[in-house]
This record gives sequence, structure tokens and C-alpha cells, in this order.
Amino acid sequence: MFAGQASGTGPQVIYVASNAYWEDLEVKLPKLPASMWWEIAVDTWREEQTRRPVNRDTFLIHARSVMVLIGK
Repeated sequence: MFAGQASGTGPQVIYVASNAYWEDLEVKLPKLPASMWWEIAVDTWREEQTRRPVNRDTFLIHARSVMVLIGK
């Protein structure tokens, strides 16, 4: 996870999850400040890359895939 903040801007948070295992795994996300939420930016398991919010504190990462989530 990367967390930083440039002066005059809000927090910048990036979370990268990888699953080298042959089965899907459930991942627990770190907590964000109350005004922020997680958004999936990249999911190598999916052919179509559309950003979508994560509305829970856990998510499923598919077998042999990588996901990048951004705090918004």
C-alpha cells in the first residue's frame, strides 16, 4: 500500500493485491478516512477494465491475478 499527500491536496492512497494461488482469495482492505472509498482501477482477471467502487471492507481477488485499488 502507498499513502502520501502533496501539499494542498487530499490523501493519495493506492493498494496493490496479487494472488499467485490457484484459487480465489478474500482480501481485507485497510480502513480509509471516513470521506473516502476504495475503487478498483485494475483487475487483470477481467478483460474489460472499468473502474468500480468496493462497498465492503473485503473483496475477492481471483486466482492468478493482480488488482490495483485507489482511495477516492
